[in-house]
Amino acid sequence: MKKLTYEIKIKSSAKRTWDTLIGKETYEKWVKAFTPGSTFKGEWKKGEEVKFFDPSMGGTVAKLIECEPCKLIEANHIATLNKDMQMETTGPMTEKWIGTTEVYKLSGEDGFTNLAIEMETHEDFEDMFNSSWPKALENIKELAEKTN
Repeated sequence: MKKLTYEIKIKSSAKRTWDTLIGKETYEKWVKAFTPGSTFKGEWKKGEEVKFFDPSMGGTVAKLIECEPCKLIEANHIATLNKDMQMETTGPMTEKWIGTTEVYKLSGEDGFTNLAIEMETHEDFEDMFNSSWPKALENIKELAEKTN
């Protein structure tokens, strides 16, 4: 597994940044840096499973290990989703994806929030994340700052 980190400073409260991250409408706007048309289904609560998907391509399922509003999300990917939205746990690509973790940390003061993303994933996904996360973070920043 490869550890990847990304970070951005946002002129916004932690609450507004949090709402931008997990709000359905804003999530769909910032995540387009990865795949346009992506969305999620599920609740942002510790112990819950959230499905992240593009309706035409399938996606992934993550279990929320930690979810502390305005501070922390820790997710462990446990399956992929095929185009019919069925969970898969075997196959070459799925087996590389399962075990990927994402940690979102929010901290801040004086009207700014620092958003740090830490990922552990298969090295085959490194280039995709390195090209997409910086764009996604800029999208999050723009959305969170727009309504301040």
